[in-house]
Amino acid sequence: MNQIKQDFRFNRFYYQPIIFPQDKIGTDVQTTLIENLSNEIFYMIFDYLDGCHVYHAFLNLNERFQQLVKSSCCLLKIRFHALSKKKHMNKWKQFIVLNKQQIFSIHMWLPSRTEQLCAEFTINSTFSRLESLVLEGMPSEQIMSLLIELPCLPHLFSLTIHNIKDHSKDLTNIYQMVFTLPLLKYFKYTTNDVDTSTSLLSTTHKQFSTIEYMVMRHCCTFEQLSSIISYTPQLRRLDFSDTYNIALSYETILPLPLPNLTYLRIRIHHLLFDAFETFIRGMNSKLKVLYVCADYKDSSYLDSDQWENLIIKYLPKLKKFSLEVYVHVGHSLNPSPYIEEPIQFNSSFWIERQMIVSTRIEDGLIMYSIQPLKKRWYEDTQDKIINSSVKHSQSNQLNLHIYNMFYKDNYEVLIVTIHYVLSVSLFYHVEIPYDTIFIGLLIQILDVLPQLISLKLLSLSFNKPRGLSLKEIDILSSRKNTSQIKYVYLKKMIKIEDIDFLMKLCPSMVYLRIDYAYKNNAESFVRNILKKIDCKLNEHLRVLCFHIPTADNEMIKKFENMIDSEELLVNYRIQRDGENIYLQWQ
Repeated sequence: MNQIKQDFRFNRFYYQPIIFPQDKIGTDVQTTLIENLSNEIFYMIFDYLDGCHVYHAFLNLNERFQQLVKSSCCLLKIRFHALSKKKHMNKWKQFIVLNKQQIFSIHMWLPSRTEQLCAEFTINSTFSRLESLVLEGMPSEQIMSLLIELPCLPHLFSLTIHNIKDHSKDLTNIYQMVFTLPLLKYFKYTTNDVDTSTSLLSTTHKQFSTIEYMVMRHCCTFEQLSSIISYTPQLRRLDFSDTYNIALSYETILPLPLPNLTYLRIRIHHLLFDAFETFIRGMNSKLKVLYVCADYKDSSYLDSDQWENLIIKYLPKLKKFSLEVYVHVGHSLNPSPYIEEPIQFNSSFWIERQMIVSTRIEDGLIMYSIQPLKKRWYEDTQDKIINSSVKHSQSNQLNLHIYNMFYKDNYEVLIVTIHYVLSVSLFYHVEIPYDTIFIGLLIQILDVLPQLISLKLLSLSFNKPRGLSLKEIDILSSRKNTSQIKYVYLKKMIKIEDIDFLMKLCPSMVYLRIDYAYKNNAESFVRNILKKIDCKLNEHLRVLCFHIPTADNEMIKKFENMIDSEELLVNYRIQRDGENIYLQWQ
């Protein structure tokens, strides 16, 4: 039982996968009474629930549940959001007092007007099973008083401090107290304050912390980071963000030897790539995973050759790599680019690692992302219905997030921004998750992206905010000679006219996927599409996929009967994969 509970914790710093013990779980399909479930299954259920709810819901049901809840095997998770009513506070405090030795984790969120509760609540050695503690919204004075008591806890492995109420600027005392915790493996500190700092001196004696996983979501210079990390020689995973006041001379960055570090996620501001490279070299680590997010006007961050040299020389064990670079272009029709050369991650080094360029445009911001190639939406069929393989050089993707009213009402700015990103990278796949995109804007977007292979949309609008202009009508009529789009996905079909428009917009389409949720009209929907194909509105279409949550084998038979009786297709195949139905023909 202990092993079952050990693998089932919600805040384990190792993030171990949950493995259900098959020998403990009954497989008798005839079991219908909850009383017949084993104790182990109930403990698994309890692990998903708040301990206070478990206590009050199950304790007085019967003698068996009373023994379950009171058993030492039943470890409770407490998530307490302080309320203003005194009776709720008293009820919570009474529960804590009665169940201290069964509490496995505590998450406390204490908003304003709860100072009295803060003063009354203490954690001491009587919480003998406590492994995880989250403190949120508490005053720094109370947090410090709690930290003083924590070293006496025999099993405290995880500590999270989030948004101190009085916005403590200096984190020195907090880090000093955290590093005294004898068994701590996971520590996370987050704040929205943009002016925090530490004056922690680098350790010169054997005051080392046992922390192996640390998340630092607060402002910090690399010099301060160096001092903090000098206390954590066992560090294996580091998530570090919000650097600031970086020295202009990268020679001032101190080495951070972390021989055990295998995972690094870092977000950096105003740091030249040369300085970042110096930081990586000084770590002398065995990194296997590296995620970098940079927000700075230094084109070197998108220089594939520099990254390739850095990885080969200093990160030979790296297995996973991801890079995000943000560029602020504002709402100007004449953005000032700092990227002077095309983004080209297409050498054999990047092809072997299947790394591609993905670009996102959203409200005056462009995010360039270098990331591993993932399975695309049209490659989700089990038996590879269509030959969807594309060259690595044709894998770059563009995502357009036009939720902001500025882009919605100023098409010219969006088109200019797309032209801007095209100056540094070509794109062959585009996704527009905005609900709902006006077809006139969509026509203009595709007109400047003639090389597209795939298109993914949420839904279409035909008459808002206006009708099609003469220019847009001319572009649409010329699509038959210019469009190369083969794969189209419409997540939300509003009416059958959506399909008519997509066939005109993408006349080379071979695969159409639609999330169609209306079971009663599904036959009519398929009939209309097949008749349009028969009229040669689109003579290239060969695969139709539609998603129906209620799909079953009986529905497949109805489709077959309809297609055969009305002679809509001759040589075809229809199959169901879960809630997806695939119709393929010659």
